[in-house]
Amino acid sequence: MTRRGAEMAIAFLFAAAIVVVGGGAVFFILTISPVFTDPAAVPSTPAATQPGRYSGAVDESRRLARALIVEENLPGLSLAVAADGELVWAEGFGWADVERRAPVTPLTRFRLGSVSKTLTAAAVALLHERGRIDLDAPVQRYIPAYPEKQWTLTTRQLMGDIAGVHVIRGDNNDSMPARDCASLDEALQIVAVEPLLFEPGTKYRFSTNGWILLSAVVEAAAGEPFPTFMTREMFTPLGMESTVIEADDKLPDTTSFYFPRANLDTKLGVEEASRRHNSCLFGAGAYLSTPSDLARFGSAMLKPGL
Repeated sequence: MTRRGAEMAIAFLFAAAIVVVGGGAVFFILTISPVFTDPAAVPSTPAATQPGRYSGAVDESRRLARALIVEENLPGLSLAVAADGELVWAEGFGWADVERRAPVTPLTRFRLGSVSKTLTAAAVALLHERGRIDLDAPVQRYIPAYPEKQWTLTTRQLMGDIAGVHVIRGDNNDSMPARDCASLDEALQIVAVEPLLFEPGTKYRFSTNGWILLSAVVEAAAGEPFPTFMTREMFTPLGMESTVIEADDKLPDTTSFYFPRANLDTKLGVEEASRRHNSCLFGAGAYLSTPSDLARFGSAMLKPGL
């Protein structure tokens, strides 16, 4: 092939690539399907609360919520507000399942993700208050199965994300367990094999795996399964009836899970998320709950009594 022929072939391939990429981009844009286009058409389901003197604020918040759903192309959202320890407003907007047009209600459960850590921290505080956890004792006091590391680490350091407990993946972030766990012992085996990333107390680094280990500390100090203790000692007394650990099968009143189609931007469309194994996370991120339950929890943290 002559030089000119080679140049023409390269130019042709380059042009073909532009056509293919451009055509793909056009197709992608044309297939963006807004969930809602009119804020007034966004359905909502309120709880039977008494807004009273907050009724004006509730009306304005409803308008803002519907506008946000359309602007950000969200399938749905749920809101709750408590004042002076009482729930004054709770309402679900949009769809919990877009395909089935199942509405979000105040009882619809969503994934809490790392908000679960706040619930676990309260459990540690409860056990510490009862003299069952020494925050500065080595974690092996509670979890003998956790191997000795190159440095000692404590419950206090785990709670502060300064313990260095990480399972690192290729992008230098925590590697999340990618399977289901029937017990905390199974989850512990995943995080127990790695050396500490740094000497505890010398650095801060957000650690989901450290909170899996902390869940095991709570379980050992409580002397019973982690979910059992959390339900009996925290959720039931606070009326948090919708707060549960995510199971293998979809629980009733749980939203379908959606993810942005591209660039982490819901405005470019959403699609149903792939199946994710969260059961191994336990108190690090496995909880499902509602905004109403979290408002109850937050209210309880503002006063003595738990």
